[in-house]
Amino acid sequence: MPPMHSSGSSASAIQPCAVGCVLEEQAAPPDAEIRQQVLDAAAASRPLLAEAFASYRKAGPDAMFEVGVDLMLEGAKARLAADTQRGAKPRR
Repeated sequence: MPPMHSSGSSASAIQPCAVGCVLEEQAAPPDAEIRQQVLDAAAASRPLLAEAFASYRKAGPDAMFEVGVDLMLEGAKARLAADTQRGAKPRR
């Protein structure tokens, strides 16, 4: 199998993320509001978790998807920079 270049690896990583995010958005259960209340109650004693839930709800799924894609791309850039610095060939 030929080596996969960083751009190909990045695209391969982002595609399943995009598909998964779309499926999650479309598959909201009918009892989503009740589940949200249960999660909020469980997070009440965990301030960081409660803050994360509130942040997600405020930002919305599109913004959170963009954050995830940005993280993947930054990771790919860091890997490419490290490989370039040490003169390594592209990873498979």
